[in-house]
Amino acid sequence: MKKIEEILKTYKKQKKIDTRELQKHFKDYILFTDSIKESVEKNLLAPVKKSGLNGRNPPLHNSYWIVEQKLENEEELIKEINTFPPEMDNNFYLKNLSVYKEDRGIIGKLRDFFSNSESRKTIKIPFSMNERSFQIFNDEKFISEKDKNILSRLKLDKEKLNYYNTPEPFFYYMPAGFIDNILIVENKDTFFTIKRSFQDMGDNLIDNIPFKMLIYGEGRKIEGSAGFLNEITGFNTGKTEIYYFGDLDFEGINILTGLMNKFPEWNIKPFVHLYNQMIDLCKDPPDIRTSQTRCDIDQFLSFFDIDKADKMRNILYKNKYIPQEVLSYEFFRYYRG
Repeated sequence: MKKIEEILKTYKKQKKIDTRELQKHFKDYILFTDSIKESVEKNLLAPVKKSGLNGRNPPLHNSYWIVEQKLENEEELIKEINTFPPEMDNNFYLKNLSVYKEDRGIIGKLRDFFSNSESRKTIKIPFSMNERSFQIFNDEKFISEKDKNILSRLKLDKEKLNYYNTPEPFFYYMPAGFIDNILIVENKDTFFTIKRSFQDMGDNLIDNIPFKMLIYGEGRKIEGSAGFLNEITGFNTGKTEIYYFGDLDFEGINILTGLMNKFPEWNIKPFVHLYNQMIDLCKDPPDIRTSQTRCDIDQFLSFFDIDKADKMRNILYKNKYIPQEVLSYEFFRYYRG
């Protein structure tokens, strides 16, 4: 299989290329989308946004600009590397210019992060790994699954980026009378972040709602384990309020509506306040990176005002999503009300 970079050499005189033309060189669509995204990160291609999406999953734009590669001589590359922010060690790339050209797209996101005074301030605040990853790369899985040694080359470890790992939690309960409010959280990182903020603040409040129990849903696993609530002293089927908070994507919504339909006698609902905050804080929702089956979202959207519901519908049907990690420890520690 040819690399996109090799293929583009045969289109030197063109400024723009149809996606279908590039796809002819690939048999597997998923490998093709990965190659396109990698080429965009390397600044070889740039999406022609007005061309629209191709309607497939994962989606691609219908055409791409072929980016003219201007920085080819060593002197200009060295000059660019010497302008790294002080947090980014440049020694490796000064000795490996060809590797720098390959990593430039990802490095650019790190430069933007450290060059922005507001984002730079957040380094003083601990984030989970996935939260920091989404903040910098607009991809919550980049650090844990996709980093190809770029961070180590720049000597950016978890201390410098101030993020923490989140071990797999185990279930436990501490019944203490009537449980009035429960919060179920879809993802591990967000579970630990909320737990940590509760411990640091000592009040267990979000949007002035006091929570007596915080549950890690572990994605779809909660569909089979939720019934255990009936075994817990203090849980009242008709009176306990159960708030659910997950990714804003079809999968997360499907888990919630599945719980609502499976346990109609329970007071289960989306945590509207947190979903609204996700919409307000995520200005550039990324493309959905996994194959998801569309589901009926009307039941979920009925809990929100018209403006927010329209924004969510627009995000979802453009094959985009917002992960929980957009709400970091900084939010839950300082702005959760």
